[in-house]
Amino acid sequence: MITTAAERAERDTHRDVVRALPPAALEAGRIDVLEIAGAVCTCMSSDTSLAVWNRVIGLGIDAPPTPQILDRIEAFYARRAAGFAVQGPVSGIEERGYTREPGTAVFARPAQPIKPPETALTVTDAENGQEFGALCAAASGLPPLFASWFAELVGRDRWHCFVARADGTPVATGALYAAAGVGSLGFAATRQEERGQGAQQALLAARLERARDLGLSTVVASTGEPVHGSPGPSYRNLERTGFQLVGVRPSWRRSP
Repeated sequence: MITTAAERAERDTHRDVVRALPPAALEAGRIDVLEIAGAVCTCMSSDTSLAVWNRVIGLGIDAPPTPQILDRIEAFYARRAAGFAVQGPVSGIEERGYTREPGTAVFARPAQPIKPPETALTVTDAENGQEFGALCAAASGLPPLFASWFAELVGRDRWHCFVARADGTPVATGALYAAAGVGSLGFAATRQEERGQGAQQALLAARLERARDLGLSTVVASTGEPVHGSPGPSYRNLERTGFQLVGVRPSWRRSP
């Protein structure tokens, strides 16, 4: 069972990311947002390439959702004829036609520094939002719309964004969102040609050091649930750096 503190930290981080959406991006991407019962619903489009963003985060954390709340969420996505996923434990959701899909493994560890890896890369605070956003979006395989969105996080309250550089050239990103004594990690992305050089380990070390300096008690992070018992690289990296699995957040898919 995932601790409420870890779930809230991730939900609150996602909520603030959504609230950072610039108006131009909302219009250009035809993005819809609904906040309901403590949950955040985002609908990018019915385009399958962006389906991962058609999701509901945080449902059931503050209180079990009623059938009426689920009715409103389903109507929100039906207006765009979009399939979506509800992430979190919701009683009786299968009876409404949802199917279980791989969920999210949630990890936590004390906000204590780790030894940085030996690497020629340097890590600094991101000072240029456009640079951070463009790199993070491109390295994640996302369209330009997301570059302007992610750029808004640099300098935003409670956000600490970092860039790893190779000979002065930005090659990887990572961010820390800090609130209520808990830090949440995200926006880890590395240019494909620079992967395997220790960029994300260096960025993780910088963010954990910042978390300690901010007086945070805990840092949480998440990655995909292992499929067929095989954890991915991010899962193994978190384990290697002292993160402990605190639970798996189920994901329930509903077709349009």
